Amino acid sequence: HLRWLPGDRVSSTDATPLREGATEAWCPPEIVSDLYRLAEHRGSNVRLDWSTSDREAAARALQSISPVVESISPALDWKVTCSKDFPQQHHVNVQELQAVTNEVNRLVGVHRGEGIRRVSFCDSSVTVGAWSKGRSSSKQLNGALRQGLAWSILGRVKMVLAWISTLLN
Repeated sequence: HLRWLPGDRVSSTDATPLREGATEAWCPPEIVSDLYRLAEHRGSNVRLDWSTSDREAAARALQSISPVVESISPALDWKVTCSKDFPQQHHVNVQELQAVTNEVNRLVGVHRGEGIRRVSFCDSSVTVGAWSKGRSSSKQLNGALRQGLAWSILGRVKMVLAWISTLLN
């Protein structure tokens, strides 16, 4: 996947315990390449049952929110690609991760296996940490990660997440 181009689009996903949404925006390829470089590639340990201080420690393990990402996001012309209810209510972090997985699934259908890299903005440090690391001690998060991994490998989509503040997502 090193030869796949980041392309000229970026995505953004968000979720509540009941609904999910995703958007997409055109962005100059040079900026998408910079965003890809600034996105989280290492990840961090995450759990659903952590206290607030544990979550803050995990967030510190991630790259900090980039001012570059935060300045680019509001300038983009976002188009809604998904807005729907989840079939079941789950913890909000599980739903955030499921929204990322569903965006990968959508990209597989759009790009039909041509091999792409995509930057997606996400306001959940748990989702950014788990997705970038590829695993979690939470069985619920691992279920969504396995589903996303299957779509990613078979559909030839490499999704990287850039952490962004909730107000801009």
